[in-house]
Amino acid sequence: MLEELRQLLGRRCDFEPAEITDERGLFSARPLCVVYPETTDELSQILALANQRQVPIVPLGGNTGLCAGAVPHPEGKCVVLSLSKLQQVRHCDEINYSIAVEAGLTVAEVAAEAEARGMYFPLRFGADATAQIGGSIATNAGGSGVLRYGNTRELVLGLEVVLADGRVLSGLEGLRKDNTGYDLKQLFIGSEGTLGVCSAVTLKLFPPLPHRQVALAEVASLTQAVELFKAARDEVGELLLAFEWMSAPATAISVGKGLSPNQAGMDNGSDLVLLELASALPDEPALRMEKLLTQAIDSGLVSDAKIAASQSDTEKMWSLRELIPQGEKRQGGSLKHDVSVAISALAEFVESASQAAKAVDPDVKLCLYGHIGDGNIHFNLLPSSSSSAQATALSEAVYGAVSQYGGSFSAEHGIGMLHTATLSRYKDPVAVNLMRQLKSLLDPNNILNPGKVIA
Repeated sequence: MLEELRQLLGRRCDFEPAEITDERGLFSARPLCVVYPETTDELSQILALANQRQVPIVPLGGNTGLCAGAVPHPEGKCVVLSLSKLQQVRHCDEINYSIAVEAGLTVAEVAAEAEARGMYFPLRFGADATAQIGGSIATNAGGSGVLRYGNTRELVLGLEVVLADGRVLSGLEGLRKDNTGYDLKQLFIGSEGTLGVCSAVTLKLFPPLPHRQVALAEVASLTQAVELFKAARDEVGELLLAFEWMSAPATAISVGKGLSPNQAGMDNGSDLVLLELASALPDEPALRMEKLLTQAIDSGLVSDAKIAASQSDTEKMWSLRELIPQGEKRQGGSLKHDVSVAISALAEFVESASQAAKAVDPDVKLCLYGHIGDGNIHFNLLPSSSSSAQATALSEAVYGAVSQYGGSFSAEHGIGMLHTATLSRYKDPVAVNLMRQLKSLLDPNNILNPGKVIA
């Protein structure tokens, strides 16, 4: 197999690769080699060879995922398939508001390509300068724009996918309506490279919304944050681009680069909500934001608020939210839980899960924040000890509460290698069985990212 890869790719095979480690440093392994195809045809030939030789293939994008979905499984030799050289913009249709790009472009590069053509690509999250669009499709990435534009799944019009046996499923037409049977692209979005490898994608673009207004609001509790969200949706409708809640402990550890809640104009000890409105009309976001927050203060939903008066203010406000993960690292790292429940149940769930966690570890620190508009809470914990048994018990406490409220233990991070056992435990058994059947059908030799998603 290695000699066949050498003949096919020449110097684009690394036979002395370093260990590959996931973003959180939980898993690490060294593959047999790393290969760098430049075209879909080369990718097809690699998978055909791997399937014939029954050699496992691990697709690698930007390796920014939090569940070790792109790390070789430590128990098996494998070939890592880097998609970084699939860099072409295949087509851009300014009337259809769509762009077809190859999987190796980063999310930020796709956004820049859209902007250069006078359009807007809304996928945005902290690692978008490193994360590749192929990996974002494989994990169905979320982020701060989900409230208005949806997850990655809602942004995909078509896919080009290379199957385990090397066949190419071509579907980049970019149709807004196509009711000719099963919507096959949806099988591969969020499958984490276990059913096929995305080589190119046609994405929805949108008209730019150049006029933005960001603000921070102090709230007494998550209950008030949820009530403020409803008030915002009622008052400003689709102008609401982002609605992020940060508990007081989360903002306290977010301090970095000389930033603190005080410097963003807010009190250090308050829960904060970050709101962003966007519109094509110059004055609309600022006027609507002022009206919304004035009404919220008058009604008692908000105790104080600050509206960004400059780009510097906007950056400081967003930094409070975006620097929380770095703050957790400075505290020694956190036990991460990326969960979702119905928005109406958020406050009750957080109270229940918090009590359950403290019953396990009375001294645990809670670092809670998230995308309130889609019910996604990052329920992160800083345990009082490094005991693995305690960490397991804490996670079971949180996931038990998630299950009690009919939620999901993975809102946007995926499954990878980290959560395969959790999936088997908390997912509907009928759904898990169907996933296994699909895996067996599309990848009978189990060469595609084995050990991920389905154990």
